[in-house]
Amino acid sequence: MQEKAGQQTVQRQDVLSVKLMKPQNRGRNTLIGAAVGAGAGAGIGAAGVHGGFFTRGEGAAVGAVLGLVIGTAIGAANPSHTTIYRAKAH
Repeated sequence: MQEKAGQQTVQRQDVLSVKLMKPQNRGRNTLIGAAVGAGAGAGIGAAGVHGGFFTRGEGAAVGAVLGLVIGTAIGAANPSHTTIYRAKAH
């Protein structure tokens, strides 16, 4: 294992899993988060309008934009990592 202080050795029985920390699929995760956020936001926005200042369509549009922004941020913050090794359960 490589750290800032130099190379470290860890005993195999002390290792539960090893993951490759190279961020993979960040773009895919960002797009998925954006799509899910926009869809959920549109649904919530449309359902939350009950004959007030906004029409149902406007509420859906505002909700979609807010959901898109939030979903994009969440998707970008959750990169995928490849598991190289996982210890067997005892």
